[in-house]
Amino acid sequence: MSGLDDKAVDHVAERVESTTGHGVADNTNAAIRNEHKMSVRQSLRFWWKAIVFSFVISLAVVMEGYDTSLMNKFFAFEPFKNRFGDQENPEGGRIVSSRWQTIILNGTQVGCILGLIINGYITEWIGYKKTMVVSMVVMTCAIFIPFFSTSLEMFLIGGIIQGLPWGVFQVSQHDGLSRWKSDLC
Repeated sequence: MSGLDDKAVDHVAERVESTTGHGVADNTNAAIRNEHKMSVRQSLRFWWKAIVFSFVISLAVVMEGYDTSLMNKFFAFEPFKNRFGDQENPEGGRIVSSRWQTIILNGTQVGCILGLIINGYITEWIGYKKTMVVSMVVMTCAIFIPFFSTSLEMFLIGGIIQGLPWGVFQVSQHDGLSRWKSDLC
């Protein structure tokens, strides 16, 4: 039996060396007992990096929900209508036609579906964590396409490209990401 149980009360945790043989179960049980003895404060102090990392990564699902609902809100803004309007408003202004609104909104959904499909292949290839990080980098780059777009076509392409990481976020947050976050801690 390992001497882990005899540690002082303020002891946070002990890393147990993994070896083959009968001592593995004893070391594992001792580590579990030590973690169960930890107070909430000790746990937060010891696992703070894992907690912060998990919290920040979990914000991806919040941003995915926000971003997908944000795309259709642009059509109501006067500067957007004046810049990208393709029809004359009966009141004299410009508007984005319902045809283009439908194309752009469905384009982002097409991107999401493609992201859902490619997520499985990428995750099998590089793992959940790297897939999530790569998707965040792609999303960061893809945001600039609609931001600097000069036409509705360019705005559509940006929406489709943004949809790819949104699809990855949907699957990763609800399926695999929970698994590797639990393994992290």
